[in-house]
Amino acid sequence: MVNIFTRLLITGSLISLAACGGGGGGGSSSPTPPSPGITANPSSVTLAEDTSTTFEVVLNTEPTADVSVPVTSSDISEASVDLASLTFTNSAGATPWDTPQTVTVSGVLDIMADGNQNINIVLGVPVSTDADYAALSAANVAATVSDIDAAGFTVTGANLNTTESGTTDSYTVVLNTEPDGDVVIDVASANVNEGTLSAASLTFNAMNWDVTQTVTVNPVDDFAVDGNQTYNVTMAINAGNT
Repeated sequence: MVNIFTRLLITGSLISLAACGGGGGGGSSSPTPPSPGITANPSSVTLAEDTSTTFEVVLNTEPTADVSVPVTSSDISEASVDLASLTFTNSAGATPWDTPQTVTVSGVLDIMADGNQNINIVLGVPVSTDADYAALSAANVAATVSDIDAAGFTVTGANLNTTESGTTDSYTVVLNTEPDGDVVIDVASANVNEGTLSAASLTFNAMNWDVTQTVTVNPVDDFAVDGNQTYNVTMAINAGNT
């Protein structure tokens, strides 16, 4: 019986964008009215791959004309947004300026063990004939996308039987996630006097990471009456070539 042992070496708040007005005179003061601007709540979000979260956007003041705010992801391979833009109108319009609008952010399941990724959901420069809103700059809602992919490999058929008369056996290996470069797995028999292998190493990359590779165990007839022998086939990531 051959035992396969594997060893793996693997490596809320607010954001507000506003146009500032000039200073006032002396004397008693009254509350300062809000300046034209765009507020996102919260100002940052966290989500995992293959999940979604939301934030809200609202204008600070009533515009004199429709205000369209572009919404984009800085990295669509990590997260997407459900709306390309938000349009706000005056109080009599269909989407009043003081009614928050919701943006949904969805994490992309990329099947890569690439760690947590920090990106931005960009609220672009507003498009409007209202000069105050058209003068605003773009703003970001920070998004952290948590990686749910664990690097590793899967072995199928880990308990094998061969016979000295010539019966072979085999098992397969495949990576769990897509790598960003070559992954070399060294394969070795712990007792070459009892069994040898069809390959000394297996190489996976971004093109074949999800394609199983087969290792065949070939028995060796040692011409000795030594009974059944149990030994190991070991596998380990070759760190120098991975």
